[in-house]
Amino acid sequence: MYSNLYRAMRLLWPGGLETRRHLRELEHTQWLSPPELEARQWAQIRQLVRYAYQYVPYYRERYQREGIHPEDIKGWQDFQALPFLTKEDVNHNLDRLIVPQLQGKVQPDSTGGSTGQPMRFFIEDSFWWWN
Repeated sequence: MYSNLYRAMRLLWPGGLETRRHLRELEHTQWLSPPELEARQWAQIRQLVRYAYQYVPYYRERYQREGIHPEDIKGWQDFQALPFLTKEDVNHNLDRLIVPQLQGKVQPDSTGGSTGQPMRFFIEDSFWWWN
């Protein structure tokens, strides 16, 4: 009974409907066949690379500097050849890693720094809806 009541009340909290939508998506995708799941993952990765190139200044500048365009990413091998984002890259370019339209709508966060230097980043509300 408690779990049913919690689920019903959770819909009324901020992000409740989004959380429910994400839960339904996860419940559906857990049953996809390996080829269906890989196709879905590939589509999402291509979308993410295009989004980063279009909206995130750091990625756009870095990819342009290295002669990379999202449409060049035709398969997993192309994706794996993309340059890595290091902790130093993030710490030195934090402001350029935020979509300008999201400035002021994201909250700063960081790791505990167990490696000697905390990893700083920003999160938006949708993080909590997936979490």
